[in-house]
Amino acid sequence: MTRPPVDKQNRGQILYRLGKYREALEVFTSIIEKWHDPPVSVLDNRAATFLKLNDFPKALKDARSIMRSEKTQVSGYLRAGQILQKWGQSDKARNIYVLGLKHVGPEDSKLLREMIEDLRQKSSSSKAMDILMSLPLELCQMILSYLTFRELV
Repeated sequence: MTRPPVDKQNRGQILYRLGKYREALEVFTSIIEKWHDPPVSVLDNRAATFLKLNDFPKALKDARSIMRSEKTQVSGYLRAGQILQKWGQSDKARNIYVLGLKHVGPEDSKLLREMIEDLRQKSSSSKAMDILMSLPLELCQMILSYLTFRELV
């Protein structure tokens, strides 16, 4: 076999779009089990399905398989980053995108750089700091002296 059974993969994709993730997972898994080196597209479909089912370790395993078999394709890096972000591991997602920069072409590098920048913006906005914490105590007291009790509370 050189190509996956397209009808079966299409059936799995339709089930996925209908929200029947368990059934879609069974279809994708049955295709993958018949291959020594499964096609990237089916692995990506199954990783997306595992992601919808919140099975992050298995989704990440499939994404890593894509990255190993097709180092120069951006899809594995994007899928792994997406999984890690949803899993709450944005730092690891960023590392995956940086790793991808070493292997993919210029067009795909641009896409990975955009993902890195998005992560940077999200992390900088979530790490907002209280400006008063960085000022000397005397200056804080002076600023707060201009506020009424109601404004302070």
